[in-house]
Amino acid sequence: MCEGAGIIAENILQMLSAGMTISEVIHDFPGLDDEMIRAEIGYAADYLSKGGAD
Repeated sequence: MCEGAGIIAENILQMLSAGMTISEVIHDFPGLDDEMIRAEIGYAADYLSKGGAD
């Protein structure tokens, strides 16, 4: 979960994969910022590269 934003990283990734831009996500969830979203993307990439989806 993104601290202080009240949203789960999975939701952020789903919104982005559905076509929302980072700016749109930030607009909908003002507790987020660009750095937080990019950190969640990095975390997801790391998780998947280590076989986390198995």
